[in-house]
Amino acid sequence: MQVMHCSSCGAELVVTRTEASTYCAFCGQAAVIADRMTGCLKPDKIIPFKVTREEAEEKFRRRLRKGWFIPKKIKNFESERLNGIYLPFWLFDVYYGATQYWRYSNKKDTKKYSQYLRVGDAMFHRMTIDASSQIPNEYSRKLEPYRMDELEDFDAAYLFGFYSDRFDVGERESDRVALDRSWDLYDESMKLEVADLKASLESSKPRMKVLKKDYAFLPVWFLTWRKGDRVAYAVVNGQSGKIHIDLPADMNVFMMYTAAGA
Repeated sequence: MQVMHCSSCGAELVVTRTEASTYCAFCGQAAVIADRMTGCLKPDKIIPFKVTREEAEEKFRRRLRKGWFIPKKIKNFESERLNGIYLPFWLFDVYYGATQYWRYSNKKDTKKYSQYLRVGDAMFHRMTIDASSQIPNEYSRKLEPYRMDELEDFDAAYLFGFYSDRFDVGERESDRVALDRSWDLYDESMKLEVADLKASLESSKPRMKVLKKDYAFLPVWFLTWRKGDRVAYAVVNGQSGKIHIDLPADMNVFMMYTAAGA
């Protein structure tokens, strides 16, 4: 295998194919250099691609046609700019429990208030935590959920014809992110159990523990577009086909429509 090292954003993408990459899948930079394979951790699990390149391309083009202010350069993107990547994720089993006091005070009479005691436990099974710093967490979470019943034991044969990103977010940092996310999800769910939805959390005594974690590759189709320092992403979940696009507007077109409207 080879590592494609981007001289612009520093991404290190593992590839099994022999041709040089034309573009970095993460930042759109054209200068990508082949390097030797070093220090990769073998994943425990993998979800193979279910969405084909043709299906992903059609999803992108159909969505881009609906955007009024998307630059033509993006709408008419070259097919080779679309890359299939196995992104690294930590899969966490987390226990989280807490004893909480919720409080609601009437703004007109602050001396009167309601207080709610809530005690509960939760188990989070195979929570996905992005193990790559190349893609913002907000993008990886927009692609959720993945169907974990389709997880398979890792086999390098699945990587043929695709990129795979090397993890650079360590286990300790991921532990913290997983526990923080469990905390947030727990509080959101518990608030729905409080009679008054305007109540605020007054105190909480949490109990939390990481029970298990696996390292896995999950499939994503990537389209990136670069304009100066701005890197825009369009991504498709390679298993379910769920799409998320965050692309810049063509300001010339925007101003033309604004002027015409005025």
